[in-house]
Amino acid sequence: MGLGVGNILGMQFKGMPGTEVRRIIPGKNLPVPLRELALPWDDDLAMAMELAEHLVENGGDIGPTKLLERYKRWSIENGRGIGMLTREVLELAQTESIVSPAERAWRLRGGSAGGSAAGNGAIMRVAPVGIRFRRDPVRVVRNAIEDARLTHWDPLCQWTSAATAILIADMIMDRVTPLEETLPSLGCPAPLTKQILEEPPIDIESAQFDGPDMGYTLHAWKIALWVSHTPGSFERLLARIIRCGGDTDTNGAIAGAILGARFGNETIPASWLDPMHDRRRIEQAAAELHRLSSQPDKSQIIGP
Repeated sequence: MGLGVGNILGMQFKGMPGTEVRRIIPGKNLPVPLRELALPWDDDLAMAMELAEHLVENGGDIGPTKLLERYKRWSIENGRGIGMLTREVLELAQTESIVSPAERAWRLRGGSAGGSAAGNGAIMRVAPVGIRFRRDPVRVVRNAIEDARLTHWDPLCQWTSAATAILIADMIMDRVTPLEETLPSLGCPAPLTKQILEEPPIDIESAQFDGPDMGYTLHAWKIALWVSHTPGSFERLLARIIRCGGDTDTNGAIAGAILGARFGNETIPASWLDPMHDRRRIEQAAAELHRLSSQPDKSQIIGP
């Protein structure tokens, strides 16, 4: 629910400089776009829900072939707000018989870690993985990477997504996973681990998330990390992130997911939930993920 709220509230300011957003909304009172009730979900919430419902249907770990089919179908039937890289990958997956359209798209863009293909389209949707596998950090990482690789092959995308899923799980379980030990032990390269462990500025408004690289996955991760431990409330911290400008719908979705896990559903202002389209479907998926995470799994193997 936090992911959806952050996505919806942030969409109003997408692409705007932070100075302009702060001029429009100088405080924490964000306008509520009730028009969203009549519109399909934006890509952040929509793809997170495809992932959530796949995890419910699959029962165990991610089945990448089945999940990619869900993403492809969503891009054809809805596709609202889809990012350029995600669109490119899913179009390749629809028209060509290749093993990994995400890897091909990454290599066509240079094939270097942290380059132009290191967008935030995987990290924005990963919250369901943290909920589903919250009792097992190893499975959190494994499934987050499996999901990210479907559209975002860049190693930085994979590991920032995994780190964000760990944060979600930690917030729910009231624990702290030592990322400096966990990430390298599971295969994260040292240069990427160093980037991930770098703390965001205390004054998040100075982070310059509104530049030409506003959709960079490392920016999204810094936002997730910042909202996981900065003092404040759901309402105040989400407003501060959106007031930074830039890719506000995705930044809002990521911040909202972390804050929802950190503070609980009851801390989300009721008026912010009002524009949530098909809210019951979201609640059902969340309840099922919670139920599954509380039971021992029959299958521990990633399959097609």
